[in-house]
This record gives sequence, C-alpha cells and structure tokens, in this order.
Amino acid sequence: MGEELQVTAQQSEVLTVQDVKARTSLLKRVLDEALEEGVDYGKIPGCGDKPCLYQSGAQKLGVLFRLIPTFDVTMRDFPGGHREYEVRTSLTNEATGRLVAQGLGTACTLETKWRWQDAKRQCPDCHKEAIIKGKAEYGGGWLCFKKKDGCGAKWPDGAAEIEQQTVGQVECAPADKWNTVLKMGLKRSYVGATIMATAASALLTQDMEEEATEAAPVAPSRKA
Repeated sequence: MGEELQVTAQQSEVLTVQDVKARTSLLKRVLDEALEEGVDYGKIPGCGDKPCLYQSGAQKLGVLFRLIPTFDVTMRDFPGGHREYEVRTSLTNEATGRLVAQGLGTACTLETKWRWQDAKRQCPDCHKEAIIKGKAEYGGGWLCFKKKDGCGAKWPDGAAEIEQQTVGQVECAPADKWNTVLKMGLKRSYVGATIMATAASALLTQDMEEEATEAAPVAPSRKA
C-alpha cells in the first residue's frame, strides 16, 4: 500500500482522477485486508445493502489516513432530569494540520431506546430477574427459576413482594443513561466525520441505531 498511501499526503487543492481512483482502490483494499467484518463493519437489518462502519473501523481508518479527532460537546438539560449531548467531531490531517472533515451527532435520554426499559419481576432474595408463575399442577404460586439462574425460592399466590412489583415498560432514571447517550453522540459524530473525510460513503454507511457498547474515541472537551 506504500505508493497508494501517497494520495493522502498530496498538498494540491484538487485531486486528479488518478488520485480519486487510487483512494477508492485503497479503501477497497483496507476493507478486504485491514478491517474485520463483524468487528469493524457489518450489515445491519434495515440499514440498506451497504455495510455499516462501526466505531472500531472508523478508528482504524483514522490511523490509516492520519486523522486526528477533536471533540466539542454541548450539553442541554430538559425537564425531568433528561439530557441531550450534541457532539461536533473535527478531523485534521496529522501531517498538514488542515481540517479535513467535521461530523455532528446528537443523542438524548428522551430517545425511546434510552427512555424506556422492560421491567421484569425480581427475586426478593437473590435479586435475579428469574421469577416465573408456578404451574397449577405443582401448586401454583411463584418460583425463582433455577434454569434462569435463579435461587429456587418459592412464594404462594398473592405474595405482595412478587405481585406488587411493577412490570412491563417503565421509564428509566435519566441520570442512569447520561453516560450512554454521551458515548452515542460521540460515536455518531465520529463515524460520520470519518466516512466524510475518507470519502467512504460509496462502500460504507453509518448505522444510526447501533447500541453504544464501545468506549468513546477520546475524552472530549465539554462546554455547558
């Protein structure tokens, strides 16, 4: 890839047709040889035919193209403890110091996926979500099912500590999701900026619905 990498270091304001072809060829080789499917990119149901670029893949592209990220985070508070983070990612070329691309991403605890959770009955003894209704032929009642990693405790029908628990869709405590939505805002802006900076949109797309399970790229600067 040595000669092909020279296209990223060109100082001309306008790339030649050969430069564009070389960049596209380089991206294809990176996708085949340097990025791992299922880890760095992958197809997500409902996100079209193109593979989605994951954060780990964006980081590898950043190393390849010598892109240095900086982050500007704006925080907005809403009633009820809800919070939104707006993140602007700026990518500069390590060699030239020039701004290559910017990406904007937001995430908020008012989004459905962060606001609600499916509450299930918990065992008062072991606190596992393993409570099931006992079969009538075995006396009914409630059971902390061992096959669900429960402790095997039992309660009769009408047991208040079981039946008075709230189950179904309940609202999360917004503060429990602040860090999650911050990481999601970072991820959305970072991946978007990377796709723009590397002109990878012909080969890869951005998955806006992926869970924020990865660590943030770097600690951001913050402003209230």
